[in-house]
Amino acid sequence: MEEIFNIINLQLYKSTVISQNMWFLFPILVYIIKGIENKESINIAAIPNLNEEQLALLDSSLEGWGLEFTGISIGVFSNYIQKGRKELFEYRDIITNKTFVELLLDMIDRVYEVSLNGDEVTDAMCATRIYISLIENFKGTIDEIVILIIEKCMVKILSKEFELRSLKTLLCLNIEVVAMAFWYNP
Repeated sequence: MEEIFNIINLQLYKSTVISQNMWFLFPILVYIIKGIENKESINIAAIPNLNEEQLALLDSSLEGWGLEFTGISIGVFSNYIQKGRKELFEYRDIITNKTFVELLLDMIDRVYEVSLNGDEVTDAMCATRIYISLIENFKGTIDEIVILIIEKCMVKILSKEFELRSLKTLLCLNIEVVAMAFWYNP
């Protein structure tokens, strides 16, 4: 799977425009990491305009089996953010009807949830970098999202759990995100 993320990352990096096929992969990559709630209630076969391969790929991603690939996925998502400026806000997931940027934010929340319930926070640190990528690439254009990002980071910064568990690096990264918000809107 790591090789697949590397190939997708290279393809996105080298492309000047992201193709529709690459945009089809976006929610799949998110679901590989975060999964989807109520998977049993989703009738994948009923989704229109997808061929059998696309249906199978989508179905296989919904379990959220790839959280360990969060670190390697950051380059992929950063390239989507950098090159898919309007699409992230216009394209909607065919299952949840959320915008792609909403899927990204949900993914970050899920990565934090799993990471903070375990012993390893590296994935949460990597996911936090997506906040930074959003702020850097959409300076002055995503006010509502920046406010949401600041709120999420402030909750983490003020959390006693970070202090109790000695999560100083993760705490510093959340402070960095809030500092980026000052750069976003001086």
